[in-house]
Amino acid sequence: MPKINIRKHIEKLRPYKGVEPVDHIAKKINQESSALIKLDANENPYGASSKVKSLLSDSDISVYPDPNQIEVRAILEAYTGLPADNIVAGAGADELIDLIARLTIEPGDNVINLPPTFGMYSVVTDINAGKTIDVPRNNNFEVSVSEIKNAITNNTKIIFICNPNNPSGTLSSEATLKEILELGPLVVIDETYHEFSGYTAAQLVLEHENAVVLRSLSKWAGLAGLRIGYCIAPKYLAEYLLAIKSPYNVSIAAQQALIATMDDTDYLLANVRSLVRERERMKQALEKISGIICYPSKGNFLLCRFPEKFGDAINAHLLENGIIVRKFDDPSLKDCLRISSGMPSQTNAVIETIEVFMKNRGSK
Repeated sequence: MPKINIRKHIEKLRPYKGVEPVDHIAKKINQESSALIKLDANENPYGASSKVKSLLSDSDISVYPDPNQIEVRAILEAYTGLPADNIVAGAGADELIDLIARLTIEPGDNVINLPPTFGMYSVVTDINAGKTIDVPRNNNFEVSVSEIKNAITNNTKIIFICNPNNPSGTLSSEATLKEILELGPLVVIDETYHEFSGYTAAQLVLEHENAVVLRSLSKWAGLAGLRIGYCIAPKYLAEYLLAIKSPYNVSIAAQQALIATMDDTDYLLANVRSLVRERERMKQALEKISGIICYPSKGNFLLCRFPEKFGDAINAHLLENGIIVRKFDDPSLKDCLRISSGMPSQTNAVIETIEVFMKNRGSK
């Protein structure tokens, strides 16, 4: 039988490359997975609230979840201070990025991307037969409103801006966001790391018909494995997103986890503050080492640039010592590693391992 024809633009698709499972890495380096320090995916080392685990054990997984997300949206209204009519929950921020693209992109439309940044923006654009227009950030990973403006055409549908940006941690100001919103296309402001930055543009949704804010519970709330996120959008867009999503897109387990999470925010936000302290402690220690540049970050991670041709060697050295961090293929991130914030003992291990490596290299 002949193979089924695949859409031409899908044949050329470069899929998003996620992190490798820790047990696979452990087998490669002949170590126990429990002994590894996993700092490559910006996951929360403190995990979810104990209330989540307790509530999940009582969840009735034999029934479908509420397709209208009524209780979830009401709880998110209380958390965000914004109307439930402006909120839609999804199976992680990834699903909402995909839904927004499906809602707005016609074949051949342009989407403005601000690299280096989260890779799913360009992937969903490609899936929906759009064209990604890259407007690179400067050497400090800041965006240029004038360059974004110059890239806009009549076919530009979306501008994606990750804020704080992943992987650099850069936070664009509210003034910058307002300037971008005035350019006309839909502006999707990804606030996956909002709780770590302390800033939100959510109020702009009520002032601009072309603003959408994305949020996630993967990082600050420790729910990465359950896939739960939400967006804050103008009411007319929220209604369309609810209409095109799959009926039961957020599982019973994920909905129950969100409900329990919002009943334990004091504990979880205390962990957020601890991760911010560890990020800054790691930054201060690594910046004291000659040749290392650590970029200011408002996420739960730190992007470090090492001396030329040192990036791969340091990444390998960290792995040999049981520490997994994130390396990227983007040329602008050559010799850079992104290191997630961890517990104090994990921070100590990162600092000590890099210090030893740099000292030994310097003595050769």
